[in-house]
Parts: sequence; structure tokens; C-alpha cells
Amino acid sequence: MDDDVSWMKEAVEDKPSAWTHEKKVTIKPTRNPETVQTREANKRFRTIYEESGLSYGKDVEESDLPERLRTAMALRKKSVRAVFESIKKARNIELCFLVDVTGSMQPHIDGVKNSISKIVDSLKSPSIISKQQEKTAKQLRYAFVAYRDHSDSKHGGGDTPEDVFGGIDRALELPWSNQFGTKVIFHIADAPCHGRKYHDQDDSYPSGDPKGRTETDLFKRII
Repeated sequence: MDDDVSWMKEAVEDKPSAWTHEKKVTIKPTRNPETVQTREANKRFRTIYEESGLSYGKDVEESDLPERLRTAMALRKKSVRAVFESIKKARNIELCFLVDVTGSMQPHIDGVKNSISKIVDSLKSPSIISKQQEKTAKQLRYAFVAYRDHSDSKHGGGDTPEDVFGGIDRALELPWSNQFGTKVIFHIADAPCHGRKYHDQDDSYPSGDPKGRTETDLFKRII
């Protein structure tokens, strides 16, 4: 995994498997890329719905995904705003921007940079509602952690998942200070971690992180 550290909308096509005749034979299920994309999109949207206390219902077909996407984006934006409002109430803040910088993210890098700048600037600017016109944060430290994949170049690798756990691991190794009461990691990515238990995409490491890291171990370190 390559990383750099320093303090400081989706269209898919569903094509069903072709069953050409009724011979009594065992047929291995087809891993149609478009079908996998539809299924993965439903899984992501379902997670966002359920985190917001809403029922997603059954998986939808490709034609209904755009509407689910719009709803999911609105719910996610609402959630992010709530988190951001909590951050703005804090006085001593440490932020880490954990970003997937593989090839598939390149079209979005400018947007990522702009979003990071807006977040930092808003926390450094005087609060509109503050009578004293103080900065939102009295103390602010921020870091950037970039990750790719195992033995991956900046142009991308041979599978969809990336070294997400490696990125989180590196972020947790930053010199977080006890003097800063509010600590936040913003994770910006377009691909899942390794391990088929998390997704149904082509994966060079279907058993999970090749270094043995798990979400349970990483989240225990966060807590």
C-alpha cells in the first residue's frame, strides 16, 4: 500500500443469465458484471436507508436504481450535516481525511480537494451565530492519509476492492493527541475493502485482508 501522511451518480445494466435448454445438469451461476453492480448498488443503498431508520424493502431493478440513489444521497447528506454540526460545536479538533487515490478515483480528485478545503475553511472561519465572532475551532489539526491497494500503482490494479483496512490502520497510527477532545476521520472512497464477506465483486483477496486485519480489531482501536 502506498500512502502519504501529513498533519496540517451511478448507472448499471442488468443482463439475466441465459438458460438455453432444459437439460438436467448442474450449471454454475454466471457472474455477470452488470448484475453484480446492480446487487452491490442495492447493498450500499440498503445500508444508508437502514442507518437512517428506513426500510429499504426488496432489491430493485436497474431502472429503479436512480431514484434509490437520489434518496440515498439525500439521506447521506443529512447524516453528514449532523456530524458536521457536532464538530462545529467542538473547540479542539483533530481531523483525518482518509482518501482512496487509486485510478478509479482520479476523475473525482478535484472534487475531493475542494471538499476538504471547504471543511477546513469553515472550521477556521468565525461562527455566524457567535456573539464574540470567535473561530468555530480554537485549535484545529488535520492530516491526510492516501491509500491504494496491495502492490498497486497509481493507475489502478486488477480487482475492484482496495486496501481500505491498510488506510484505516495508517490513520490510527497518526500521533493523535489527548489534548484534542474531538477526533474525526472522513473516509472518501469508491471501492470496498478486501473480503467476499463484504461484497460480491471480483477480489484478489477473497478471504479478506492479506495482512490479517479485521474491522473488529480496527474499530476497537478507534474506541
